[in-house]
Parts: sequence; structure tokens; C-alpha cells
Amino acid sequence: MEGNVLGRHNGLIRYTIGQRKGLGLPFPRPMYVREKNARDNTVTLSGEERLYSKVLFADDLNWIVPPPSDAFRVKAKSRYRQPEQEATIRVEGGRIRVEFDEPSQGDNDENALYMAREGLLLHLWGMEQDKDDIPEPIPAKDLRPGPDQVIVLVDVFMPPFRERMNNKSVAKTVTVPRWLDMEAKSAGLNYSQVLQDGLLERLGIQHQI
Repeated sequence: MEGNVLGRHNGLIRYTIGQRKGLGLPFPRPMYVREKNARDNTVTLSGEERLYSKVLFADDLNWIVPPPSDAFRVKAKSRYRQPEQEATIRVEGGRIRVEFDEPSQGDNDENALYMAREGLLLHLWGMEQDKDDIPEPIPAKDLRPGPDQVIVLVDVFMPPFRERMNNKSVAKTVTVPRWLDMEAKSAGLNYSQVLQDGLLERLGIQHQI
């Protein structure tokens, strides 16, 4: 399946890096969202072994001082709650390349637990969307950890997560005559708000956005 088009997605906003459930396609083995590309409007899937990378790129930067021409060492993180890690930055044209010394899959107990909780929330939400049966948790007394493993309770509360996922914005393309677009701009109308108001009225839904 390497590099092949597998299907059509339902909007980038509906997918999260690391997501496994709710992909809408059958696979012979577990597949995960590895990358989202807004420019190409593509979602890239892979097996779990390719989820983590030591390199990331960033653009649209705002330099306070002129960027250095040589590579320099920093402490950086790819997630706001992730511990800082040693990395090397190189300026490449209008973007930077950040190469971490080691890939991260949870660098300490707190971060690992946060990532596990986030992953479980997303997994359970995907199962709900697919109308899968949610299995009962295995009692801790029935687990048999290995010599280098520990049992940790990962607790989640679904209602606020469901609300967060359901309220995510979905990008839609709207086509209107040019004259109407000019009138709307002159009136200072917000297309998104007008569309939402119209849909709520047409569907007879009383809901505060």
C-alpha cells in the first residue's frame, strides 16, 4: 500500500495524528494517521512502527533576530505538554529543520500517562462513531506484567471529549455569485456565521454557537 491512494477522507479537521479508529477503510492490520497535509488536502496512514519521527519542519516563522546560517543546538518539544528534548536546528530557505536526538513516545511517566489518556479517548470516540461494542476493562488482578512492566490505571471521561470533537469546525466550500459576494463583504457579513445560522434555521435547531 506504500504511496497508494486508499480512499477519500471527510475533511482534515476530522483526523488527528495517531488516530486509528474511524478511518472508514478496512485494513489487514492496524493503521494510524501519520501525517496531515493541508496544502495537498491529504491524510497519510501508516503502521504504528512509522508513527514516530526524529525530524520535523516548520515554516511561517517570525524571527526576532536574523536567523543563524549554521546549525545550532536547542532544547525543543513537538507538543506543548511534552518535556523539552535535545535537538539540532538548521535553517533551510524559509523554513527550519528540527532534528531531535531521540524520537519521543513518552519521555517520563507523566508524559506517557498523558499520551495514553489522549490516545484512549480518541480510540474510544472512534469506536463510538463506528458503533463498536466497548469492551469491559480487564481487572488489574488478571493482568500479568513482564519483569520490566508496571500496571497503571488510565482513566478517561468521555462527555467533555465528545463535546470537543462534535464542536470541531469543518471546512466547507461555498460558491456564490460575484455580485452577492461583493454585497456580503460591503455589509461585513461572516460567511461561516451566516451559513451556521441558515442551517440551524432550516433544520429547526435551537442551539447557541
